[in-house]
Amino acid sequence: MFVKLVRLMTIMSIIVATISFVPSAMAGEEACDTRVNNTFEKLLECLTLEGVRGHQAAFQAIADANGGIRAAGTPGYDASVQYVVDRMTAAGYNVTLNAFRLFLSLRRSCNKLHR
Repeated sequence: MFVKLVRLMTIMSIIVATISFVPSAMAGEEACDTRVNNTFEKLLECLTLEGVRGHQAAFQAIADANGGIRAAGTPGYDASVQYVVDRMTAAGYNVTLNAFRLFLSLRRSCNKLHR
């Protein structure tokens, strides 16, 4: 019992110590809006769960509007690409789309065939 308590207290101490250092590493919303995030570390400082969830919701809305599909070669894919282009352009990037050949084999799942 004592060993489990010590182990738990050690883990809790590590978590508290880690969390206490995180705020000092964060850039803050204002800094993220005005600076160039040209390194992985700078970019990570500006990521938020709320921001990630917002993009997830946008992609889900695109899928919902396109029969649940965003696969390459479908209207859902085209809408997803446009979403990314719009977001990147709004962030100040010059976006270029490069065409490429994609060979697809579209098959229906066995579950849908048996229904």
